[in-house]
This record gives sequence, structure tokens and C-alpha cells, in this order.
Amino acid sequence: MRFLFVSDLHGNKLLYSSLEGLMISVKPDALIIGGDLFAYSPYSKPQIEFIEGYFCGFLERIGTPVYIIPGNCDRSLSINYLKQMNDSKSLHFLTLDGTMINGIEFIGYSCIPPSPFKIKDWERRDLKEDSIVLEDPCLLSNENNELELVSPDFLNSLPSIEEDLCILNNKKAIWVIHSPPFGGILDRNYDNICCGSKAVRKAIERVQPILTLHGHIHEAPRMSHMWSERIGETTSINPGSSEMLQAVIFEIDKSGGIVSINHTVYSPHIQHQVKNQRE
Repeated sequence: MRFLFVSDLHGNKLLYSSLEGLMISVKPDALIIGGDLFAYSPYSKPQIEFIEGYFCGFLERIGTPVYIIPGNCDRSLSINYLKQMNDSKSLHFLTLDGTMINGIEFIGYSCIPPSPFKIKDWERRDLKEDSIVLEDPCLLSNENNELELVSPDFLNSLPSIEEDLCILNNKKAIWVIHSPPFGGILDRNYDNICCGSKAVRKAIERVQPILTLHGHIHEAPRMSHMWSERIGETTSINPGSSEMLQAVIFEIDKSGGIVSINHTVYSPHIQHQVKNQRE
């Protein structure tokens, strides 16, 4: 099967239009979007207007199954509204429960480690032993989609990313996780500081899935001049995001082997490596 992966389009219609054109030329069997579908907003209304005025039409025009996860900029009410609007059933939401596609389990996970963003709906402590006290005011959506101030240590009462990911154990799987793994080349920001998740890296090292797909740190490929890394037997990818569409096209055979993998902007420098990674 041929897949097309993008992340962090942030409601940019020019990027979505470029993606639509790429879908026509590449003809993938499925599109995967790794979070942050919508522009950042403290309110869900602009995101819902984007769903109604553009995104649903985009889904109809491409006519291809789409698999998504929310990102930290996607409001919970917007995602719930999108689920209700999905009359065509062409849109699928990936979760930790797993979705089988052509014999391969696809996993989705949205939460990121604590960040400078004030809205914390999709944030968690990274490791189980972490104790977090945030300095800036923290906002969390309540059941009425109103933002409320919460205690700066509220993350300590929630499961960590490490605890959430501990249920994963299937090697014949592809993970779509918004945060990249910490400490490699996929999570370097403009200050050349690693901003990824240690828990995600630990989970990849433990399970060794076929492939992991990430986003969140838009500039990582520009900073490291690379968009993929090997973690044991696993290939991990962050295509990045900019004013020019950045996407990855990959093909998986029935046994779960990576046949080919290419970036639409950067050099396909890992292609020959990944072809033989499970031989």
C-alpha cells in the first residue's frame, strides 16, 4: 500500500490545496495527517468554521481514506464536531486502541510533553517519575468548552505519556504520534534544543515498530538537514512544516516491510537503508 503523510498544516488553505494536487499525482491508498489540522485559536469557533467552509469539501474532493490524530493546537470541541460531520465515513481517527489496515496495526497518540503553550488540553507529563509545576497560567477546556485556569501542578494528577504508551507491544505496527522522540534529529527547534518526548523514544526502543510518524516541531528538518532517523530497527520520520508543503510518501508490503520512502522536498537519503531494514 502507498501512504502519504503530512502534519501541522494548521488550517493553511494553500498547503491543503498543494496537498490536494499531490494526492492527484501520487494516488496514495490513504492519507495520514499527524495532528494540528487547524490554525491555533483559544476558541473552537474559527476551527469549526474551517471544517464547515473548507475541510469537509477537501475530504470529498480527494476521495481517499484519511486517517488523523489531533495535535496540541486542535481544540477538543473542534475534533468532536469533525467526528459528527463525518457523514462519508472516509475520515478515521487513530488511537492507542489501534486500527488494522492491510494487516498492519496503526496507532495514534496526540499528547505532547509540557510546552510554552497556555492551553494544556493535549499535554501530559513525559515520564512517570516527572513532577511538573508550570510557571505560566495554565488553561484547560471544561465540559462546556470554556477555558478555565487550573493549578500549575495539575499534570501530576494525570497519567504520563510513558504510562499511556506502556500498553503498546506490537512490532507489526505503524505509530502516528504528534510529538517526535527526544534527543535525535527530529525534535530540534530553532535554538537547536531538543523538544521531543523521552517517553516516545523509550517506547520505540522497547517495541521496535515498523515505522513511526511525527510532527509538532516544524523546523526540525531545516535545523538538522535530515527528516528521518533509525532507532534500532524502527524508522522514525518528521517531514516538517513550512509555507511549502512538506510530505512523505511511503509504501508498505503485505509482510510489513518498507518498500520505499521519500520526502517531497528533501533528498531521499534513507531510501536504500530502509528498503533492507527487515531483510
